[in-house]
Amino acid sequence: MMSCKKIEFKKSAEKFIKNRSRQDQLRLLSKIYKLPEGEHIKKMKGYDNRYRLKIGDFRVIYEIYNDPSNVKNDCASLQSILHILVVDIGNRGDVYK
Repeated sequence: MMSCKKIEFKKSAEKFIKNRSRQDQLRLLSKIYKLPEGEHIKKMKGYDNRYRLKIGDFRVIYEIYNDPSNVKNDCASLQSILHILVVDIGNRGDVYK
């Protein structure tokens, strides 16, 4: 089943990416824009829709929502519209605090 997706970043996640080297920025963004598919993804315990993506020593915490109210013309015929919210990005161990 195909789906359209909309990816948004909280300010803390944007700030973390901006403060990284260009190489790290490209690596992080390329993996984030492949969500919800990809490797090293785990559902976080205690949450209904929160997941963790592992990218080397970085961790990306994100949430997935079905968003039928935000249908665009190119997505109107598709079954599902996913809204992915990147909640936080950080170094391993620091991001979970």
